[in-house]
Amino acid sequence: MPDISTLKHGVVLVGVCFLSLLIPFFEFIHGLSYTYQLFPFVLSMVFLGLPHGAMDHLVPAELSSVSLPGSALRVGLLYAVLGGLYTAWWFIDAVTALLFFIVLTWIHWGQGDLHSIKELQRGQYAGGPWINFLYVVVRGGIPMLVPLIAHPELYARFISSVLSLFSTAQVIISFSGSIRLFTLLVMGSLTVISGMYHLAKATRQGSLRPWVYTQFETVLLWTYFLTLPPIFAVGVYFCVWHSLRHIARISLVKGGKMRDFLIRSDYRSYLSSVFSQATPLSIVSLACIVGIYFAFPSSLNTTESMIAVYLVCISILTLPHFAIVSWMDYKEKIWG
Repeated sequence: MPDISTLKHGVVLVGVCFLSLLIPFFEFIHGLSYTYQLFPFVLSMVFLGLPHGAMDHLVPAELSSVSLPGSALRVGLLYAVLGGLYTAWWFIDAVTALLFFIVLTWIHWGQGDLHSIKELQRGQYAGGPWINFLYVVVRGGIPMLVPLIAHPELYARFISSVLSLFSTAQVIISFSGSIRLFTLLVMGSLTVISGMYHLAKATRQGSLRPWVYTQFETVLLWTYFLTLPPIFAVGVYFCVWHSLRHIARISLVKGGKMRDFLIRSDYRSYLSSVFSQATPLSIVSLACIVGIYFAFPSSLNTTESMIAVYLVCISILTLPHFAIVSWMDYKEKIWG
């Protein structure tokens, strides 16, 4: 019968191993057509990516005294209000809406990694709010900014495809060498500063093992996003790293039924529970994606343009999802 610590380590290692195994095949993946490089994002609609947020309705019920129907109602209203406002923002000013989404995702992905490392190194990772924020900036910034350094043309291509949805003319984005150099210097410096701070902390505590593992993950992410094409790399990361860790987080909340299934090694009941909880809102989300797609011109019939619409929809869902995860962090004292 597995304990909670073993389950948490197992989930983390899935993402670590998956990304590590892909790196040696970077030349083959670069040789794939752009359509095939989009495949992980397409898969995320039904596998891990979109469903990981479809379990948000469980959060208030799991972490407070709210009933499950009351929990679902509160979360539904939050999604409707924040999602509706953000949808309007996209159609009013797509450029600032996209910039906001990049920053929001940057913080949210770093937020997920902060929770993960604190859970794995309970009592060994310590830092005040500013140090935690630095960690979030580094770990969330790697998937959002490192691809720009190594693959500016592909990075710009996808951003252009998103902005072109809202423009009657084709939008062309490019990143100069000075922007890439600045990004490299900033991200590199922050990574080193964060690593050195935690090295000093680990040295004082007399245990370097947690620090070594944390830095291994950081180096792995740098290597992964420097070598693989951006849209493919981000799509895989979104599914097997970020989303999988979040599903595990919700599944292992104290007192939850899914946690009991995992502790008893009743994996069939666990998977059935995850499927039943995530499926309804996943279907609703997919219906919203289809509705937003038809809000755009009918000429958007390429795989690239459809994925661009999907990204806009993901951004709309991310804002209320981020609010819920931030509340989880507060309740679980992640920043304390």
